[in-house]
Amino acid sequence: MVFRYSSHFKYEKLYLAKVIFNEMMGLEYKPVLDDNLNGYQCVLPNGSIVEVCDDFFSKIGAEGSYLTLRSIPENICWLNAESLHGDKLPVLYGNTEVIIDQSKIFFGSDIFATVFFFITRFEEFVSGVRDKHNRFPGSESLAYKFNFLDRPIVDEYIEMLWQALIKLDGSLTRKTKCGKVNVTCDVDWPYDPRLKNFKHAVMSSASYLINEKKIGRSSKCLLRYFLNKIGIKQKDTYREAISWIMAVNEDVGNKVTFFFIPEKTSELDSDDTLKDRKLSEILNEISSRGHDVGMHPGYNSSRDPIVFSQTVVGFLKALADEKIEPSSIGNRMHYLMWDMKTTPQLVESHNIGYDSTLGFSDLAGFRCGTGHEFTMFDLSSGKALSLKQRPLIAMESSIISKRYEGLGYTKKSYERFSKLKENALKYGGNFTLLWHNCHFLSKEDRILYKGLIK
Repeated sequence: MVFRYSSHFKYEKLYLAKVIFNEMMGLEYKPVLDDNLNGYQCVLPNGSIVEVCDDFFSKIGAEGSYLTLRSIPENICWLNAESLHGDKLPVLYGNTEVIIDQSKIFFGSDIFATVFFFITRFEEFVSGVRDKHNRFPGSESLAYKFNFLDRPIVDEYIEMLWQALIKLDGSLTRKTKCGKVNVTCDVDWPYDPRLKNFKHAVMSSASYLINEKKIGRSSKCLLRYFLNKIGIKQKDTYREAISWIMAVNEDVGNKVTFFFIPEKTSELDSDDTLKDRKLSEILNEISSRGHDVGMHPGYNSSRDPIVFSQTVVGFLKALADEKIEPSSIGNRMHYLMWDMKTTPQLVESHNIGYDSTLGFSDLAGFRCGTGHEFTMFDLSSGKALSLKQRPLIAMESSIISKRYEGLGYTKKSYERFSKLKENALKYGGNFTLLWHNCHFLSKEDRILYKGLIK
């Protein structure tokens, strides 16, 4: 297949071609520059053409920039192309026109710009809205506002494009991708701090009493602290959960990635970091059982090059001390701290294999519009990075916690997780799930978790 494109914003267009055709479709293509073209063309082996409108880049002048608030759509319309895709698709740029002829299909919807919008997250780059942790909230995303955050829109658009290609030329083949449940755990607290720290015990006890109205659990929390203090050893549920996570995932054939904080950078980081040799036993258990250890840079790492570098050095030293050699170093920022203007470059500059931060804290769903791993893009320089992104689809507290979606341990909560899982796997993407080891404090947690990892 030949992919024809114009030189206007050529680096962005070549990047998109690589992600869409190579990484997500697994399709061989040849890029051909054509400045007489007023859009995008996929010229198939039999001479048929799929043409896509360029409604986004074509409207920006030679010296202009798309990194402005004006580039964010205020309204959308919906595309209905039943012969190519069963569900209506949101049109961010262009129009809903679809013309299907015997040897040509034309899309008035700018598919390439839509994919670019989601996987580069330029919405976050230009928006000044932030939550109390200086993160872009999911509730401010266009996908949430127009009620399609729970759909992998990028994957759906690419599937529609593929259906158009093979409708015109059935000789085309692509690599079949089978999605999987990608299980991860952020080990913010390897050990339960409530057993040794009076402040943590009191705060947790108060939370049970005030927020959950559970008097028994509140009292038990303080009692466990005092019993442990006088030498009557109490079971550490946080530490126990790490082994349990491995056991239940091994039962269904999953490999788990555990992300650890290398160094304390803030009061919002754990006191138990990889600088402490007492984590040696945990790291060796994880490695010996065939699971992975990833890096979880502390709260103040996402915008500070010095702190981030110290974090990487600390992480690599901890693994070297235990003679653990990961095939690829994975990264996820603590608190999902991510700044599109600085964090991708920080992670890229330290030869990190992949990142898996890009999910929203306040809402589960497809922040990047896809469940597929993809190459990231540096909006500041306008060039592709080597860094891969494994999008985070659902964090347990995003759905369960009262401060976020607040569905608790209900049938509706399970259905919400399950639908996201189904949507991710449907198009060959991965359902990346985050469940903290400190979030297995009830039978409901374990029941819900075991149902999702299958």
